[in-house]
Amino acid sequence: MTVPLPTIQILSVTVPVEAICRRLGACGAATPVQRHAVEALLPAIQTALPAKGSYALRTIHWVSEDQVQLEGGDVIQSRNVAKLLQGNDLAWFSAVTVGSRLPDLARQAMAKGDGTNALILDAAGSECVEEAMNWLQAMATRQLLSRRLALDSRRFSVGYGDWALSDQRLYFQMLPMEQMGVRLGPAFLMEPEKTITAIAGVRKIR
Repeated sequence: MTVPLPTIQILSVTVPVEAICRRLGACGAATPVQRHAVEALLPAIQTALPAKGSYALRTIHWVSEDQVQLEGGDVIQSRNVAKLLQGNDLAWFSAVTVGSRLPDLARQAMAKGDGTNALILDAAGSECVEEAMNWLQAMATRQLLSRRLALDSRRFSVGYGDWALSDQRLYFQMLPMEQMGVRLGPAFLMEPEKTITAIAGVRKIR
């Protein structure tokens, strides 16, 4: 049986300044002007947080080369996911969102003709949601260990590799996505856009 945790307010997410600067620098380091602009926007970025997250566990019935069957009969068709979950007892399904405030700030900056700040705010949203997922996974690792369950540090997301984007529906079946303010669009794209889902393996400690 799937038992989602209550929605979690991720209060301890620190704005990952270095990661934002790396994203802005693309193939190299961010310019001094870009770094100064990032630092100037830190109060606005921090105010747009915290993030929200939740996770749930599903029992794995079997894993083949390119499929995973979960309790309840759901089947994930993906070699990438099958390889990730091989040898695990459970699948960890997680979702994190930083909401709509950062994307809204980015759009407002662009509407004012401030492309630099728009780019920074967009990069901040992407990096903050990844940092929030890292935080959620670290928290889940500690919680599950107390139940003699080991959460793999590796994770994989819907829409990457050969995992069909349509499987986002699984997260909306298992997790309180709507209570987190997340909607699923007709093309299986999530809104707000700075929302990510992930899967990882969990082994019973015997």
